[in-house]
Amino acid sequence: MTVIVAIRVEDTLKGSTTNSYTFRQAVIDRKDLREELGYRTGQHLLMILYKTSQFGLTSPAGMEQGRFRIESASNGKLMATNGFGNAGLFRGLDSQLKARSVQVEPEIQAMILNPGVGAASLEQLKSLIRTIAATKSAK
Repeated sequence: MTVIVAIRVEDTLKGSTTNSYTFRQAVIDRKDLREELGYRTGQHLLMILYKTSQFGLTSPAGMEQGRFRIESASNGKLMATNGFGNAGLFRGLDSQLKARSVQVEPEIQAMILNPGVGAASLEQLKSLIRTIAATKSAK
């Protein structure tokens, strides 16, 4: 069983730029099939997807870990929260960045070192993803 998800793309952080993207995601539980894995028309999401498999399937990396709901904070700033409330999102990342000599902006470094649980700044998260993607592409 699969769910077909069609999305409009606002911004591409890695890979080819496109205005829309359609993918198939495997469904294990029939309840998830009825609920279409929680995808809803009009949702604002940041998705980190695996490459499409030989079977034509993909999914967010870490399932709910790689699918972020985007919402406006009371100050109007866009915030991103994954299905785990961002718990453990940056665990071990600081040492990995240091090992690769990757530099990030001070406010992003603070987000990594003091993550807590809860929403993260969408702009900071996107900047971090772009930085990591660029260093992986350069190698």
